[in-house]
Amino acid sequence: MLPEINGFNIAEKFRRKIETPIIMMTAKDAIDDKLKGFEVGVVDYIVKPFDLRELEARVNNTLKIGVEIKALSIGDVMVDLEAREFIRS
Repeated sequence: MLPEINGFNIAEKFRRKIETPIIMMTAKDAIDDKLKGFEVGVVDYIVKPFDLRELEARVNNTLKIGVEIKALSIGDVMVDLEAREFIRS
């Protein structure tokens, strides 16, 4: 539950700019929310609360897909490693 934008909008914006896999972590557990997450391009969807071992397993599984990491995101900041830019949403 982000203050001025929702996670689906953030995922859509990232998906237009980067190909980095997105794992959505959210409290929204309705099937419609999960389907919307996959519709906007997330590769995995995990509902809070969750065990950190499960998150680690999901991250490791996502990394096995073999996608080269081109960007990182922390909170509302995305680092585009190729363009060497910081983007704040």
